[in-house]
Amino acid sequence: NAQEQKSGNLLKEKQDNEIKLLQAQSEINHLKQQISKLESEKEKRSKSHVSLCMKLHDVTEMNKSLEERIVVLQAQAEMYQKDCENERSHRERMISEVAKAKLTKSVKQEQHEDRMKQIQLESLQEAYAIAVEKVSDYDKEVSELKQTLQTKEETWK
Repeated sequence: NAQEQKSGNLLKEKQDNEIKLLQAQSEINHLKQQISKLESEKEKRSKSHVSLCMKLHDVTEMNKSLEERIVVLQAQAEMYQKDCENERSHRERMISEVAKAKLTKSVKQEQHEDRMKQIQLESLQEAYAIAVEKVSDYDKEVSELKQTLQTKEETWK
């Protein structure tokens, strides 16, 4: 009878251990799933981080390119302005040397050229203003991307 009770206790203990084993295996599987999800999320965030870094680099390069273009446009505007001043000075000297009939024709032609150069100058000034605005926009975008990158880096830590 004691033997049967001992045997019954052992059987019950074995069944309890089997239940605990199944519960432990279930928990292990659950933890493996959570680990897999976390690794997947980590990979997504890593890709996102790389993408943001690449965008930041691209925007920085575009910013540099625009800044270089602004310098060129400024130099061209100054050159056109000097040309206009030089031509104006030259025309003033020519006016005193040319006869009145030729003077009228020359002045009209030069006024037309002045208008064309003024139009060119205004066009360059507009392009310069647009480029400055784009640089400002890119600066804002760079700042936003840096902030986003910093926020994501802090989140990942």
